[in-house]
Amino acid sequence: MRTLRVLAFSILLVVSLPVAFAAETAKITSVVDGDTFKAKIGTKTETVRIIGIDTPETVDPRKPVQCFGIEASKKLKSLLAGKSVSLVANPAKDRDIYKRLLRYVELGGKVVEM
Repeated sequence: MRTLRVLAFSILLVVSLPVAFAAETAKITSVVDGDTFKAKIGTKTETVRIIGIDTPETVDPRKPVQCFGIEASKKLKSLLAGKSVSLVANPAKDRDIYKRLLRYVELGGKVVEM
């Protein structure tokens, strides 16, 4: 009986993986800083925080501009500005405390990393 439950769970997990990791296409409308951008997804514009990148702050009004933050922002802008990307959802958490979408970003089939 235990083997049957494990098998059923495994099948459920494999069947649900494509849905959990489905990508959506987005058009970059602006870059906020080195790890955040705004994108048009369907008819809605969303702020997206890139999973796996944490750059120095440049726009937080509570903090001074941090070392290399401007360079990180320029780099992300040069990579993404005006382009279409694929956004892959975080299976653990959809949004952060600032209500930004949390997404892995793919450009030309490659994950965007810095």
